[in-house]
Amino acid sequence: TRTDPLVKMEARAFIPGEYIEETPLRLAIYHRLSRAKSISEIDDMREELTDRFGPVPEAVEALINVIAVKFVASKIEATGVSIKLGRVTVEFGEVDGLTTERLAAILAKLPQKTAIRYEKPLSLDIPTEGADELAGARKVLENLV
Repeated sequence: TRTDPLVKMEARAFIPGEYIEETPLRLAIYHRLSRAKSISEIDDMREELTDRFGPVPEAVEALINVIAVKFVASKIEATGVSIKLGRVTVEFGEVDGLTTERLAAILAKLPQKTAIRYEKPLSLDIPTEGADELAGARKVLENLV
């Protein structure tokens, strides 16, 4: 079962018109990114964009990381992710596929300073590292898979 987690964060994540001028092409890139079937496919898009249009702007890098966060959150069956002030909060709502064993496997991979709230919804409050909160959140989530 895959979820469609809500990702909340303060970042400008988009493809600027100055980077890809043609609107249909920009929309096609958004579509391809949203349909990625793996993290490597998402990262391959960064390489393709760089080859075709030059170095990716900060907003595009943020978009790639947001899509990766959403993808990984879906894989661990999270229903929501919030990224703020050097922490990523992962929420698990009423998800049928999240078994006790799966949850135990996720909990075993958490860093020491994680706060776990067992009320509904179950949530994990995990510290991120580095100046880029979004990249840090992505790294934390990828470690949980």
